[in-house]
This record gives sequence, C-alpha cells and structure tokens, in this order.
Amino acid sequence: MLDADEAAAVIRLPLLVSIDPDDQVVRRIRGAAADGTSTRWFTDEWRRPAWASEIAAAIWRIVALPVPDRRGCWHLAGPERLSRFEIAQRVVERLHLSGSAIEPAQQPRDTDRPRDLEFTDTRARVVIGWSPSPIA
Repeated sequence: MLDADEAAAVIRLPLLVSIDPDDQVVRRIRGAAADGTSTRWFTDEWRRPAWASEIAAAIWRIVALPVPDRRGCWHLAGPERLSRFEIAQRVVERLHLSGSAIEPAQQPRDTDRPRDLEFTDTRARVVIGWSPSPIA
C-alpha cells in the first residue's frame, strides 16, 4: 500500500482504553462488578495500551502534516508495557470497583495470538510530540 501511493500513511494502533464511552474491557469489568462475578485477564499477554482519546488526537496531528512528512508507517504505542491483567487492575482502580471483578489467568497454550506486542514509537514522539499518558 505504501508503495502504491506517495501520500499513503499507515498508523498502527496499540490496545485502546476508553472510559467515556466505555470500551469492551471496561464494559466487561463493570458488568462483572455489578453482577458480583469476575472476568479473567491474562497475566502473560503484554501490550502497550493507550487512551483512545489521545490516539484520536495523534491521528489528527499526523493527518494535518504535509504529505511528505505524513507518508509512511506510524506506530502509536502506549507509554508502558502492561499485561492484560494489569490493564484490568488499573481500570478497576480508576472506576473504584471491587478487585473481585477481575481475576488473573494464563493464556491458553493453543491460543493463536501474540503474547507480546510492542511498537517502537520514536517517529511519532519526534515528529508529532507523541507522549501518551499512562493507563491509570
């Protein structure tokens, strides 16, 4: 795709977190807390999550660049490497919910998903001042 169009840009996104509106993770955790049940989150699957609102603003900054500066691949990684369970813990803390709404689990061995996804976001940090907030 990048070779087909001189103005093309690809933006690779991390795991997104949103509380207003609630994303899928937040909805699951809120639902479990309301029902008195728990949801399971992997302790051995790592991501660099970022707030959806900050990602949206970064995309607009990239789109606003002159074509030669915008072209190419962009990685918008969150500021911290966290397990899915750690992300869920932070959501619980942020929403002041009971920790019993989440429980740690290991990813099943037959899962066909990468355990560790980590982008290098140097270009975004330098060109658009990408400096995302921690998930807290």
